[in-house]
Order: sequence, then C-alpha cells, then structure tokens
Amino acid sequence: MRPPSPARALALAVTAVGVAVVVANRAFPDESRVLGVALVAAGIAGLWSEAPRVRRVVESVAVLVLVLAGGELAVRHENAIAARAYAEKRMHFVDDPLLRYEMKPGISCGDGVINSFGMMDVPRQRDKPPGTLRVACLGDSVGGDCELFHDNVCAVLGRDLGAARGGRPVEALNFSVPGYNSMQEARALEVKALPFSPDVIVVLYVLNDPAPELAVSHYLPGHFKFEHLLWKGAYFAAWRLVGPT
Repeated sequence: MRPPSPARALALAVTAVGVAVVVANRAFPDESRVLGVALVAAGIAGLWSEAPRVRRVVESVAVLVLVLAGGELAVRHENAIAARAYAEKRMHFVDDPLLRYEMKPGISCGDGVINSFGMMDVPRQRDKPPGTLRVACLGDSVGGDCELFHDNVCAVLGRDLGAARGGRPVEALNFSVPGYNSMQEARALEVKALPFSPDVIVVLYVLNDPAPELAVSHYLPGHFKFEHLLWKGAYFAAWRLVGPT
C-alpha cells in the first residue's frame, strides 16, 4: 500500500484536527464548532481532489491552523500569568465553576477591609438580628469599587432605608464583586446571600453583565481562547460599525 501523497496527507491532518474540534464541542458548543466543521469540509475536499486550486485552499487552511495554535499557546501562557498576578491582589480563585473567584477576607480595600465573608462591607453575622430589615446587594464594580468602600450604592441604600424607617435597624449586605456577570451574581445569591435570610434582593445590573467574557478574573471562556478573542473582537468591531439591530 502506497503512502498518501503530501497533499492528501496534509488534507488528512486537517480533517483530523477538524474532527477533534467538533468532538470537543459535543457537550459545551461554542464558536469553535464553526471552525471544526470548516476544517472537516476543507480536509475532505483535499482528500477527494488534488486539483491545484483545492490543494492551495488546504494549504492555506493548514497555515491558519498553525497560526491559531501558536496564538492559543501564547494567549494561554500570558493569561495564566495575568490570572496569577490578579489572584495575588484582592481576589482569590475558588473551586466553584460558576463563581470562579471572590474577594479575599481581611484584605485592605480602600478605607475599609474585606470582612470575614469576603464582602466589601463592615463585619457581619449570618444570623439576622430581630426586627432588622436585610437587603442583599449583588453586582459587579458598581457595588464593589474599593474607592467607595463606605459610599457605594449598597452602603448608601442602607443609610437611606435606615432614615426612611425612622432609625429601625437596616442591614444592606454587599455581595458585589468587581467583574461579576449575571451568572456569577446568580450563583452568589444562591451560595452566599440566601444563607443570610435577606428580606430584599437588589441586583445592581449593568448592561455588560450578561457577557461572561468580560469578567476581570482573566477567565476566557471557550475551548480555544485565542479564537474566542478574535471572534469577539470581530463581533464588537462589527457592532461599533453597524450598531445594535
């Protein structure tokens, strides 16, 4: 049995890479599924025909794969460095795959200190004092900006509610963490805020909250981080040109 020609061997390699990308997308598909299907199509075309035009297409696709692989290695390396540096400051990473990271207890934050529950808030206790109205605030840097430790939205809300209640006790618990998105806020509500038995839930919503790739934890979603950055870069560039539809 003769070995395949160099052109068909390259097409076979492209096909194999495409199949691997498609398989990786079985459980959690993302934009790379389109890339996988395109690679399989190009590889099969190269296996079917060795015409010069088809061969040039397969060669171009192979070069693209090498460029993406190089970019992927570089992005993962630099992202790991950035994540470690970030984690050494006011955050630390947690095992919860949805929460991903949280504020470090006891760390200085502006003119305050992160409390024992990892909240940018004064010291709190989990059990609710009798007669106290408890408000749980969930959000990103809108409520979690260390420059406004005592004057963020949640703290001001607590003071205003206290005045409106004629001095009756109010606790505005601040579970906000910089960079959190809607998924993380929902998870923080479930595992952090609800055990405090709040009477009211306030979500400090921002328009970019539904976008998980904007989290400041240096967490890049997707199977291929470099391709994800290229994809989102093209998306935002198109959005700037065309505007929302």
